[in-house]
Amino acid sequence: MVQVVYLLLLLLLPITMAYIQAHNHGVTISRPEKQQQISLTLGEWSRLGVYAERINGFMSRNSHEGEKWYPLGDPDRSGGAELRATLSYYEGSPFCSIRVYVSGNPTKQGVTLSEGQWTSVHASLGHGPEVTIAREVYEKILRNLVLDGRQKLCEGCREGWCSQNDHECLTMSGGRALTQRVLASGPGVDLFEFQRQVCTIAFERQVPMKTSLTALYDLCNMHFRSEMEECFLADEMPPPPAAIEVVV
Repeated sequence: MVQVVYLLLLLLLPITMAYIQAHNHGVTISRPEKQQQISLTLGEWSRLGVYAERINGFMSRNSHEGEKWYPLGDPDRSGGAELRATLSYYEGSPFCSIRVYVSGNPTKQGVTLSEGQWTSVHASLGHGPEVTIAREVYEKILRNLVLDGRQKLCEGCREGWCSQNDHECLTMSGGRALTQRVLASGPGVDLFEFQRQVCTIAFERQVPMKTSLTALYDLCNMHFRSEMEECFLADEMPPPPAAIEVVV
């Protein structure tokens, strides 16, 4: 009897699951029993992670928000196509549909997830070690570019003045203004240096790199950079350059 129940559970299990497969260009979510699947780029997968807690609240009925949708699509989808995560109810149960829309109308290209199926997707949304390393490296390089740009714009740094009071980059208002000027110039993170540092850290941490370095670079550039820039602007007092003697 126990074996019969176990076999029935095995037969029923795939019906309640959503399958997530990572590949070089992103992630594919599928429901084979419904012949449904959708492939997301790394950027779209990352954006789904941004909305994950809101979706989770809706799916677990811990949120009072009504039916709505969130844009996920990368701008390179052609033909006016747009990827959306749509939240809705059917016969009183919550569902999340990750689907391509064209001219505002849903297409057959997508998956519809129940609460249990969304749970498996939600559990997979945490950024893996590859993305963590890529983000750390990109932020470090960008921060150094900003600090270097601030010093070049600061007269105190150019002239080598000793007192921190003579350095605009070390005051709260002046430093933020310099940061805004540097970011407005759009400093570019060097792709080769990014790849070199990512590979070095991945080797040190023994993290296998399954995603292309160019894809990771594009992910940081398109989806993480704006958040990093906001953090740089919020920094009250970046560390003074090593060459400056701080006089109290």
